[in-house]
Amino acid sequence: MGSKYVQSFIGTTYKDIRKLLLQNEKVLFSGTPCQVAGLYAFLKKRYVGQLFTVDLLCHGVPSPQIFKDYLNHLKSTHNANVIDFKFREKPGWRRYQVIAKFDDNKKDISYKDTNEYIKGFLKGNFLRSSCYNCAYTNLDRVSDLTIGDFWNYFSDNVNSEDIDDDKGISMLLINTQNGKSLFTKAKEDLIYFAKDFQKSIEKSPRLHKPTKKPETYEQFWQDYAQHDFSYMLKNYF
Repeated sequence: MGSKYVQSFIGTTYKDIRKLLLQNEKVLFSGTPCQVAGLYAFLKKRYVGQLFTVDLLCHGVPSPQIFKDYLNHLKSTHNANVIDFKFREKPGWRRYQVIAKFDDNKKDISYKDTNEYIKGFLKGNFLRSSCYNCAYTNLDRVSDLTIGDFWNYFSDNVNSEDIDDDKGISMLLINTQNGKSLFTKAKEDLIYFAKDFQKSIEKSPRLHKPTKKPETYEQFWQDYAQHDFSYMLKNYF
């Protein structure tokens, strides 16, 4: 739950899912589109009606090592260990908070436009190299359902019930009959509106093309191998 702007660790998840499916359990798996594709490749079948998959509109996944270095930076500057980190706490959707909690009960609260790590992530220097050539940033979705921020929602405000309360609106794409069956079961517990599809995707670039590799990408990693993290923060974040 919650946004995590770092590559996740799959571990034995695929094996665990296969074991559950062979025991006739129902499974919901959510992840990046490439992780969903990896799961289906591992299973060699889709297990329709038993396995349900949800992907997200993905900007690209940052290097876990960069995030570890950032946590160590926070540790040294605050003289305390980070025990919890929230990439996207949302008292407001447009200017969300980034919160680091420390073992001395203190917090470091910043915002998406002031937090060093988030600014570096959005500049794109430390994503996986494959993310810049992602095969899944298109409308041919591999999963049953796709979720993401609905950036264009209020520019197409046609529902009198709509209130822009800065809590954000989610986009949901139904990609398969399997996904439709899941939505049908859940929709009584949702507030939802059907929106014009083309207008819906106009401001969702990850449905059209991958994140562009920045011109500073190669230099970033050369400098990362030669300089300390403080230097990298000052020059690239």
